[in-house]
Amino acid sequence: MQYFPLFADLKGRAVLLVGAGEVATRKAESLLQAGADIRVVARELAPAFLDWQNEGRIQWLAREFHPEHLQDVFLVVSATGDAEVDSQVFKAAQARHLLCNTVDDPQRCSFITPAVIDRSPIQVAISSSGTSPVLIRHWRQRIEALLPQHTGTLANIAGRWRARVQEKLGTVRERRHFWETLFASRFDALVAQGDIAAAEAELARQLDGQAARQGEVVVLHADPDDPGLLTLHALRALQAADLVLYEARVSEPVRQQIRKDAERSCLAPALAAHDQFDGTGSQHVAHVATRLRDEAHQGKRVVWLRCAPQAPSDDSTCAQILARAHVPLRIIPGVPVTGIGSQSDGSRNRKPVPAASLPIPASPLTTLTTTSAVRRQHVALPQHLHRLYRRKHRHDTTLRHFQASQNRKI
Repeated sequence: MQYFPLFADLKGRAVLLVGAGEVATRKAESLLQAGADIRVVARELAPAFLDWQNEGRIQWLAREFHPEHLQDVFLVVSATGDAEVDSQVFKAAQARHLLCNTVDDPQRCSFITPAVIDRSPIQVAISSSGTSPVLIRHWRQRIEALLPQHTGTLANIAGRWRARVQEKLGTVRERRHFWETLFASRFDALVAQGDIAAAEAELARQLDGQAARQGEVVVLHADPDDPGLLTLHALRALQAADLVLYEARVSEPVRQQIRKDAERSCLAPALAAHDQFDGTGSQHVAHVATRLRDEAHQGKRVVWLRCAPQAPSDDSTCAQILARAHVPLRIIPGVPVTGIGSQSDGSRNRKPVPAASLPIPASPLTTLTTTSAVRRQHVALPQHLHRLYRRKHRHDTTLRHFQASQNRKI
């Protein structure tokens, strides 16, 4: 990561803008929207700058840049199009330890301005580190279409109710679960319709009826090396988890898909590192399942991230222990990787374990989540498991294309 992402509060802060042409006009518009106190150095002012000057929204300091113009300035933006002037501005800013952005010149930038999707107070910023502005505009348009216009209204309502939710719900986990449930309910539709009173009434109703949340366990089978093979269900589970238990072979790129503030715990790293223990022994599975049960009883959403493939009996052992404790369980199978090239460790040549007779006890708490090219479905175990796996293996190629499509959408 070349640049550290941050948002700056520019309200009332002095920003020096060198240049007043077409490009500088676009920069000035964004700075004015952020409430900056703009000081302009330019030989001539474009019509927009003249209007802003007449309205008292900018100050025209001088026609030529001098280092003294950097006095008491918070940020510097150079948009002259003159390489010599831009270089002079950048060097003077660097000498005073000021952040400087030179338009269309990444080599003379100590900060860059990303493309922004604005749903105030929600803002989404996307950047290519100055390498491909056209590509960023393309992705900005696609992301813009995904964000509803009422997203900012949702955030404003949540901000007004935040203190009351904190008073009602004592822990961070309870509050996070409440907001996640709320935003996925009819509350969102009411805000989209513009019925704010009804939306807040729905929020109050859900808050008053909030009960202690039951935890759940997700057993997630995934390729340990390639995050591109994670299914959409797998990504959602990792992003919603409170605790993720993962095996030592799971690579860093895969672990990066876990929600940033989720707890993480590596299982038997020392033994796995010496190939003395592969995490599939029945005693180990029983021990991990007991831990999953205990964590779920605390109201946590726990994910066991396993390296595919694994023995079917492992899931059976885990399901039996959790079913006896009445803990909800979901099993998310990994995408078959047979025939997808190879890597140095041979991970791409591992064949999926046939699951024709997975002996998991029938329980309303135990489900298998699978994704197909035609539809997504939740199938009760074990009645349809054999048929499900046969269908899944028949459509290996289709599944891989579907997963690639889902990853592009994400």
